Amino acid sequence: MLEDEDGTIVICGTDGIVSLPGGVFETPARFVDFVFDNIRINGKPWKTEFGLPFTDHLVLDHKSNNISIEVASFNFAGICSEQYQYRLRGFDDNWLDFSPKDRLAWNNLNPGSYILDVRLMGSEGGLMEKSLEFMIRPAWYSST
Repeated sequence: MLEDEDGTIVICGTDGIVSLPGGVFETPARFVDFVFDNIRINGKPWKTEFGLPFTDHLVLDHKSNNISIEVASFNFAGICSEQYQYRLRGFDDNWLDFSPKDRLAWNNLNPGSYILDVRLMGSEGGLMEKSLEFMIRPAWYSST
């Protein structure tokens, strides 16, 4: 099956070729998806009980305050035309653009609660948002 520039759909089979004029079918926005992948705490790989794609909350001690994470997309064909943005609530509430080739990283985060929000906007209108919560506990000697 092939769709050309004017929207004509061409279907080839063993019995011949069929072409349908553009506009006969409405093409839905392609589904876009991604996962959080390859988290590092203080430069070392972080292992979770069920794997990072199935984890939505991390609790870290006060020394584990240098964090980096990657985002992996499942759309290999449209990766160049998709727009990625992130924000780390509790640190900076502004949305920032990034490339999935980049590693998101923060150093010397203060103890507290953070939420990493990532959104992926597909080239054809699809939108996916995911969040990862993590908490950095204060040192035992800093609590009263």
